[in-house]
Amino acid sequence: MKKLLTSFLALTFSFGIFAQNVSGYIKSESGEGVPFVSIYLKEKNIGIVSNIDGHYILPSTILSETTDTLIFSSIGFETQKISVPLFKQKTSAGQTNIVLKTNSILLTKVVIRAKNHKPKDYGLFHLRPAPARYHYMFPSSRVMVFVENTDDTDKIIQTINIRMSCRDTRRIKHTNKDRKLRVFFYQKTESGFQNIKVADEDILITDFSQIRIRHDVSKYRIPFPKEGIFVGVEWLGETNVIQERSRGREFGLSVTDKAKKPHSWVFIDEKWQQHPLEMYRMAIHNPFYRSEFFNRIHETTIQNSNFQIGITAY
Repeated sequence: MKKLLTSFLALTFSFGIFAQNVSGYIKSESGEGVPFVSIYLKEKNIGIVSNIDGHYILPSTILSETTDTLIFSSIGFETQKISVPLFKQKTSAGQTNIVLKTNSILLTKVVIRAKNHKPKDYGLFHLRPAPARYHYMFPSSRVMVFVENTDDTDKIIQTINIRMSCRDTRRIKHTNKDRKLRVFFYQKTESGFQNIKVADEDILITDFSQIRIRHDVSKYRIPFPKEGIFVGVEWLGETNVIQERSRGREFGLSVTDKAKKPHSWVFIDEKWQQHPLEMYRMAIHNPFYRSEFFNRIHETTIQNSNFQIGITAY
């Protein structure tokens, strides 16, 4: 508690909470507000999330970070990077609105036959969770897993299934009731990951009363192609409030050899990186994980671990 309070006071002093603010709107190319855009300083790794209308409020003292870069990042849009000096120049000229280019596609609609109507779970949600000591922290608010279609036939997604870690659920209940998860979908192409637009609105999860979450998305009729699909979630904190982005986000992990290859990815440094590889890279910098104990367990805890995210489809 003392550590959290110290961090809060440091952030408050650093950004001058009583200083004048810089505000504007983040819009798409069509002029619509882009909701829940992550805006942060690349080097300091602190920032805010815009509100549902794309309106953002930044403390003016951010303009003094002349060696840093502002990142504007949102799912389904190309990331925009603006140096602080250039951003200061734009705001001085009254140009505070930011336009993000769309980067998403639509999936082809699927036809469901009667024999496929029985719901079935896919992904890693139902697997046995790892012990709490095997949970790792990441400086990322976005994670996703590849959900394999083991039936090799097109289906419709009925629910998004997520298992939270016990500690994370308690923290949400008691520290920040405004937190929510945004659900998103990707497919992998030769040029990288491509966001899939499945609805005209964000799919948000706000109920964390249970560790095992099954969120109904049947009204969107989201296709589950026979090639499989990447399903992800993003933590969204309170809007327009300075937050330390380096704080880890916890999800349930399964450690099992049933996942024959890495299925999980984390979004770090504005790019998707395979979860087990990134976990191992970060863990070896911790003295505890360089111990003999870590050498004995890393084969299963690192190489066979995946986020417990899945779907129910029919």
